[in-house]
Amino acid sequence: MNCQKALEMIHSHIDRELDETHTTEIKQHLEQCPGCNVSWQEQLDLRSALQDDSFYHRAPADFKERLKSTLQKEVEATKPAHTGNSSEVISLR
Repeated sequence: MNCQKALEMIHSHIDRELDETHTTEIKQHLEQCPGCNVSWQEQLDLRSALQDDSFYHRAPADFKERLKSTLQKEVEATKPAHTGNSSEVISLR
């Protein structure tokens, strides 16, 4: 395997999307090629850093209710004058 092919496959390897043959090939290449190994390690480090809780922001507690209300108003504004006995319900889970 050459470096270009290995670099193209690094993300698939990290995501465990490669079959056994390609996994073996890229592992061998990464063991033998310091440059590709550095790229692979950088991608692993980036993936790990992005999983840090500090990157996640929780929506305000009342956000769900405000969104539900806004969507309900949109439905009401676009609904025909009378559609019979059925009623639309918006459910956010």
